[in-house]
Amino acid sequence: MADFEFLTWVNAIGYGGGLISLWALHRQTMIPLRVGMIAGNLRFIAFGLAAGSEPTFILHILLAPLNTYRLIQMMPLVREIKEAAVDGGNSLDPLIPYMKKETRAADGVLFNKGDPPDNMVLIRSGSLHLQEIDHHVTAGDVLGEIGAFTPENRRTCTAVCETDC
Repeated sequence: MADFEFLTWVNAIGYGGGLISLWALHRQTMIPLRVGMIAGNLRFIAFGLAAGSEPTFILHILLAPLNTYRLIQMMPLVREIKEAAVDGGNSLDPLIPYMKKETRAADGVLFNKGDPPDNMVLIRSGSLHLQEIDHHVTAGDVLGEIGAFTPENRRTCTAVCETDC
C-alpha cells in the first residue's frame, strides 16, 4: 500500500490552492481567471496560516484584494461589450478608460513601416496619412493592429500626423 504520510491536511490545503490556481490560469477569459485566482488566494492564505509560512500568507493576503479589484474592474467592461455586441455595434468606447492617451504634433510620425506592432491606436482627433498606401485616417478610425497579423510581425505602413492628433 502506498505511503501517503506526506499528504497531511495542511499540505492538502496547499495542494488544493495550487490546483485551483492552475485551473484559473488555464481559463481563456478574465472573469473566470480572477475568480479562480481569488479562490486560490484564499486557500493559500489558509495554508500559510496552518503551515506557519509567513511569506505564503503575506503574498496571498496582498494578492487577494488585487485580484478582487481587477475582477470588479472587469465586470462592467464585459457587460458593456456584451451590450454593444447585442446592439449590433462594435464601438471601442467601453475600452477607452483602459487606454493610454498620447498626443502627437502635426508632421510627427506615429510609427514607421517595419516597426514592431506594439500597440493599436484609436484616433480621437486629428488625421493621419499612411504613406505607403496613400490613405488618410481620421477621428474614430483604428489603426496599427494589422502588423500583428503579418508573417513578419511588423508594421506595414508609416503613419504621419497631418494635424495635431
